[in-house]
Parts: sequence; structure tokens; C-alpha cells
Amino acid sequence: MFQGLSLDQAPPLSVPLRFFLTAPIMAGLAGLLLVLAPEGVLVTRWSPQWLAVTHLFALGFAAMIMMGALFQMLPVVIGAPVVKPQLFGGWIHLAMTAGTLALSAGFLSGESWLLGAGGLFLLMAVATFVTITLECFYRSRSAYETSVAMRWAVVSFAITALFGFLLVGGHATWWSLLRPWLTRLHVTWGFTGWIFLLIVGVSYQVIPMFYVAAPYPKWIKKYLSHVVFLLLVLVSAVIWWGVRANSSFDASVVDSGGLATIGLGGVAYALVTAKTIFERKRKISDPTLWFWYLYLGFLALIGLSLVALLFVPRLWEHFPQMELVFGLSVLFAAAGSVIQAMLFKIVPFLVWFHLQSATMSHPKLMGKKIPHMKQIIGDGVIRRHFGFHIVSLLALLLAPWVHESLFQLAGVLVMVQSLHLVYWLGRSYRLERKTRSQWAIESTS
Repeated sequence: MFQGLSLDQAPPLSVPLRFFLTAPIMAGLAGLLLVLAPEGVLVTRWSPQWLAVTHLFALGFAAMIMMGALFQMLPVVIGAPVVKPQLFGGWIHLAMTAGTLALSAGFLSGESWLLGAGGLFLLMAVATFVTITLECFYRSRSAYETSVAMRWAVVSFAITALFGFLLVGGHATWWSLLRPWLTRLHVTWGFTGWIFLLIVGVSYQVIPMFYVAAPYPKWIKKYLSHVVFLLLVLVSAVIWWGVRANSSFDASVVDSGGLATIGLGGVAYALVTAKTIFERKRKISDPTLWFWYLYLGFLALIGLSLVALLFVPRLWEHFPQMELVFGLSVLFAAAGSVIQAMLFKIVPFLVWFHLQSATMSHPKLMGKKIPHMKQIIGDGVIRRHFGFHIVSLLALLLAPWVHESLFQLAGVLVMVQSLHLVYWLGRSYRLERKTRSQWAIESTS
């Protein structure tokens, strides 16, 4: 993935790391809200507490990391780095952080000005991010499968943000609240178009590179992202047509066939990715693969659930807990697992890459010893983190069925997991800074 990349093309390490370091703090705040939630409010996913928790994780954790990763990957995948990455990266990070915190506080307090401020900050952050990334795609004009998936993901992010802003404006009483149909569109585009398609595009690069695996089959790289995006457009058109035709249109009446087909696409991708990993050339033990297998397993279950809803559309009416469990599976089990798998690979690599580039560009530093990736974040750290992740997921997914108090336990575990993650990411960055400082002293002595 990073073959041929020079330090001139890559953004400074501080650009993606500011996003990566902020993300677990946001996840920790989501865990804190679970701990502090009053009794009875977590039984429905539409409670103010769940809206705050969901957006802290979806925006503050998942989107924050994925935006930081794109700053690093755009020069690599499409050969077009972001112009002025420190300026734009700093602004986007600031606006995303302020917007996520204000929006979550608005959900909890019901204050219209907080909701409005959060929505405006987030809209500005996403608009800036989408503009600079699409400008990079325009400069490169790359038709490579990874860049196509990323392009559709970025467009989906813009659509998700637009729908989200319309919903926030409704909550802030700026205009009529267009629920529930707009909520369905917002969630569908966010999870399927933005998160899933970006993970698909990134995986086409990171799986062969980090795990010495064969490239993905051409058919899935050529068709999957196009089909998913077009089906999202189809589902959206069906919902919009229903709203226009009948003001009492039920948001659950969507093109079930389209959603089921998207689900089958997710299952196909999960199976192909699992096969690619299993048949990798270098079959050494790697605990980051545990996160990948967890993600792929939940992705397949999510896809099969969408297919099941095609045949049993009222399934969730018979099992009301399933709707909440489905949302938790999508956000925490699937997206949360794979994002952490990538972090534990990408961050050590970036530290190594920047140190390696420094030794290659300065004659006095030639031959300096550079820590390898497993010395930056070792396998034992990742195994321990996976343990935290598994136990917190079990508590989250069992709570709707067993007892609400498990949400509090899950919140504590999410906070522990977040502290563990931010410590090791911060330690990796400090190692890079400390090594550079030591080299600077040695080169001048």
C-alpha cells in the first residue's frame, strides 16, 4: 500500500494521529454515559442517552479515525496528497470535536442551541473534508478499485451529513422534524455507504500488505462498491417516493429487496475476505486478525438479518430487543472491531515509516536503529485489548435480553478499553518524537 511513498507526499505524523488520539477519548465518554444513564432510559434506542452514545461513537470514534486514515491514504492510493494537510486537518479535527461534543450535549440536555451549534460545526467539518478529498480524487482521476470505493464512501459521507443536519435542524425546531423516514436514510447511508464502503476500499490495500495475502478477486473489487452505492440510491428513491405519494408513509416500508441485496453483498465480502486472510502466504500468529474475524462474523450476521427481514418483515415486532441488538452489532461489534484492527497495524507502521524516511533523507542518520512494528505495539498489548473488547461486547449485546445493569458494566469496560487504546497510541507517538529528538542531539554532537 505504501510502496513508492515518499516523506514529501505523506502528511506529518501529527495530522492523522490527532484524529486517532481523540477517537478513544470520545469512545470513553460514550462509555461514561452508559454508566451514568438513569434506570429505564436504555431500553429504547431513541432515548436521548442512546442518541448521545451513538453519535459519540459513530462521529467521535469511527468517523474521526476514518477521516484521519484518509489523510494518510489519499497520497498512497490515488497519488494525490491533501493540499496543506496541517491547516485543513487541524480545522476539520477541531470542528469535528466541537460538533460531536455539542451535539451529544444537546441530545442529553434538549437545548436547541447546543444541537444547532453541533450540527453547524459538523456540517462545516464534513463539507471541508469532502471538498478536499474529492479535489484529490479529481486531480488523480484514478479509476483503481480502491479509489472508486473510497470515492463512493466520501460521497456517502456527504449525503449522511446532509440528512443528519436536516434531522438536527428539526430537533432544534428550525423546521419540521422529518422523522422517521429521514432517520432511516441517515442511518442507512452512514453505516452502509460511508463506513462499510470505506472499510471495503481500505481492506483492498491493508489485507494484502499487512498480512502478505493475495489480492482480492477482481470481480468483487470491480462490482461491489458500485452495486452497494446504486442500491442505496434505489432504496432512498423508494422511501422518497413513498413519502411524496402518502404523507402517512411508514419508514419501515422500504425496498426490502434492495436492503437484502446489500446484505448479501456484505455476506459475500465477508466470505471473500475471510478466505483471503485464511489463505495468506505468511500464516504467522497475529492478534489483529482476531478483530478482523470478529468483524467479518458480525458483518455476515448483519447481512443475513437483512435478508431475513425480506421474508419476515415483522420479525422485530416479535423480538423488540432485536432492533437494539442489531444497531449495537453494526456500530460496536462490526465497525468498532475492524477499525481497531486497522489502528493496531497502521499506527505502528506510520511510526516506523516516518523514522525510516528520516534516516534515508539525512546522511548523518544512515544506519540508525529503528524499532520494528511489534516493538512499538506488541502482540501482548493487542491480545489484552481484544479481551477488553470481547467482554464489553458481550455485556452490550446481552443487556437488552438479560438486565439493563449490564449496560453499566459495558460502559466501564468501554472506558477501560478506551484508556488502554489512547495510552498505547500516545506511547507510539511519543516514541517517534523521542527517537527523533535523540537523533537530533546525536547528529549535532
